[in-house]
Amino acid sequence: MASPAAIPISEITLSIDDIVGIAVSIKGIRAKMAPGGSAEIAIAELTLLDQRFLQITLNCASLQLQASYIRCPQGRLKAGDFASDVSFKYTTAGKRLELTLSPSQDERWAVNAVFGADRWQAGLQMVNGKLSRLAPLLPKDTVRPTAGTLNGTLALAGSGALVSKVDGKLMLADLAFSDPTGLRAGEKIAGALIINGERAGQDLRWQAELTWDKGELFWSPLYFPSGGQHVLARGSWTGDILRVDDGTLRVAGVGDASFKFDWRHPQGIATLTVDAGDVDAGGLYSLLLKPFLNKTALDQLTASGRAGIGFRYADNEVKEFDLRLTDVGLIDGHKRFAVDKLNARIPWQANAETRASIGLGGATLLSVPIGAFEVPVRMHGYNIDVDEAGVPVLDGKLLIKNLRATRDREVWRWNFSGVLLPVSMEAVSRALEVPRMGGVLAATIPMVTYDKGRVDIQGGIGIRVFDGDIAITELSLNEPLGAAPRLNAEVEMRNLDLGLLTRTFKFGSMEGRIDADVKGLELSNWRPVKFDARVESSPGDYRKKISQQAVQNISSLGGAGAAAAIQRSFLSFFKEFGYQKIGLSCRLRNNICEMGGVESTPQGYVIVKGGGIPAITVLGYNRYVGWNELLERLSRIIDGNAQPIIK
Repeated sequence: MASPAAIPISEITLSIDDIVGIAVSIKGIRAKMAPGGSAEIAIAELTLLDQRFLQITLNCASLQLQASYIRCPQGRLKAGDFASDVSFKYTTAGKRLELTLSPSQDERWAVNAVFGADRWQAGLQMVNGKLSRLAPLLPKDTVRPTAGTLNGTLALAGSGALVSKVDGKLMLADLAFSDPTGLRAGEKIAGALIINGERAGQDLRWQAELTWDKGELFWSPLYFPSGGQHVLARGSWTGDILRVDDGTLRVAGVGDASFKFDWRHPQGIATLTVDAGDVDAGGLYSLLLKPFLNKTALDQLTASGRAGIGFRYADNEVKEFDLRLTDVGLIDGHKRFAVDKLNARIPWQANAETRASIGLGGATLLSVPIGAFEVPVRMHGYNIDVDEAGVPVLDGKLLIKNLRATRDREVWRWNFSGVLLPVSMEAVSRALEVPRMGGVLAATIPMVTYDKGRVDIQGGIGIRVFDGDIAITELSLNEPLGAAPRLNAEVEMRNLDLGLLTRTFKFGSMEGRIDADVKGLELSNWRPVKFDARVESSPGDYRKKISQQAVQNISSLGGAGAAAAIQRSFLSFFKEFGYQKIGLSCRLRNNICEMGGVESTPQGYVIVKGGGIPAITVLGYNRYVGWNELLERLSRIIDGNAQPIIK
């Protein structure tokens, strides 16, 4: 009988059983071996971490086939655009796979796995592994690495779909990643992950340590410009539940926090508890809070002081929240407000009554100083009550009474009544850095309400100034904490003394009384965008005189070419003139003022109508004036730079 070795063989074709294990399956394995020992292995389908790869080929220079194993000491693997030197050995009896990939000269990925009938184990060793090679294994719409290297080991063991043991140490260097939207990205990130765990009954008990040493990260809207972060945690994994029983987080420039949570698939976070006992308020604001306050009144703050934050989340809502502030200072970059020595303890609970205390060492609001005060607060869930609080404002005080706030369907509503005890206009003038005014500012406010981003003030604010009265009514403010707050109001001024008014603003001497109305006043980001304003002489019998300087300044408001029509022969002999009536109006729309006066003329409008001896009439010729230009004219007048034409 002839020996089997003597039988001529041109080609051997083998079909190998499919290999199926946790997170990996290999199907359609075919091997062709030539007489010289070279071979080609084709894999119809490889599934790894839910990603499918088709038509994979392996060329082996010397394939060794035995009854118990198949071995390729030197080969070349191709799968799409991926190519790598490869060596492997698969032992059929023990279903053991030893695989080494060397895609580049200094790079190696080594897999050692055993696929037992009841138990399996797998180990991965990486030496300068290029993280970009993992991108095809990840979904296209998620974060994918584009650069960086990975060194370390990862060992897993388990039975079926259960992992019974994990042990790994991974070190990252120069990691870069991004997603298709550009809202998540990292650059030059370096760090390490150490994780180990072992099953105890139904739970896989684990502990992990993650360090992020350097590199920048953008995870919209958060941005971390450098490393220095550290996480240490331990917990358990049971089926669809990942639990952290004890965790600590250190954020560079902010401070430390402890945490624990339950994560359930597919619902997400089920419970979360966080306690940051003492953190830097400046770092907390700039790194973690500011990105969420974009396009609000709090988007450009400089913060200082210390803060403590604790909260508990469960059943899809926050159950407890505890805020502690110590000597916190806030300065608005837009110079609208500043807060000094804010101290607070706010222990809030969803289903219990608590009491909070808020104290302020001082503040400024639109250049107006506010003194120190304290506010006691009662809270029961989303119902907040303040019976009374006194807020010092300049040399007066704002009394707030019966403040009630509540939240319904994630919408906050609140209201209170108040009294503004008299504040001297002299103090207001100093604070606003405007010419000194006499009189007082006072108000009784029956009700202030806030609903859906809008503040409404019922009643009116009364100001006694220039021996007359100013009333501000129908005052409302939309989106007060937004990027462009919008204010609406009606303003009525009655019987103001022109002499006091013009001397205060260096307008030139005028004697008389005026009334003024500003209807439909609308400010956006504190700048006028719409109103109908009119100033005119008050009814009654009183002395009406106007100086040459005031004539010149008033005529300047009419624009270039405005003139005073008077009897030329008297101009050099008189420093003041009589008038019958004064009137000027501005209808502001689209940043253009439509001007008017006492009455219209074929050439324009009358601003000052002459009366008495000597009499003077001032005409305005420009019907339409840009708002900014009008403001510049007023500024030049007050600065004494107006040079109108007098005829």
